[in-house]
Amino acid sequence: MSIESSNRASDESGILCFDGSSISYTSPYYGTFSISLSEVAVIGEVTNQNGPGIDDWFIVFVPRCGSGWFEASMYADNCDPFLGQLSAKLGVPMARNLYASTDFASCIIWPVRLAGCPVFTFKPVTDSNFLRRLKLRIMPETSQYLSEDTLSVIEQGD
Repeated sequence: MSIESSNRASDESGILCFDGSSISYTSPYYGTFSISLSEVAVIGEVTNQNGPGIDDWFIVFVPRCGSGWFEASMYADNCDPFLGQLSAKLGVPMARNLYASTDFASCIIWPVRLAGCPVFTFKPVTDSNFLRRLKLRIMPETSQYLSEDTLSVIEQGD
């Protein structure tokens, strides 16, 4: 069974497209973006604890400028053909290592020399305010930051 044939509604998960030079994604829930492949420093995948009710597995594109990242649901329409096209263009397999993850996890797919290394570092949110600490104890939150491996690619301009 392909990921595209999952039970998620395409209008929620969006649609991924690749025209050979630009990546575009459109989703009413997860946002819209377009980025040139030449502007991408790191491609990876990330999961969180939001499933199974909402999407919890994403492909990530970190731009060379290092300002943030773009995420597209791995359940999006056209994801399998998109990954095939991207794989052919880059000459590397677009591995899906986190398919069954139900926790916060990430791994770099490209550049290949860092494949398997984390895209992100995850840290629990803390606060000094008593009420906020109490809320976080009941409903924990996690922040994600670009990992040292990802930052090294951006800094080196690979």
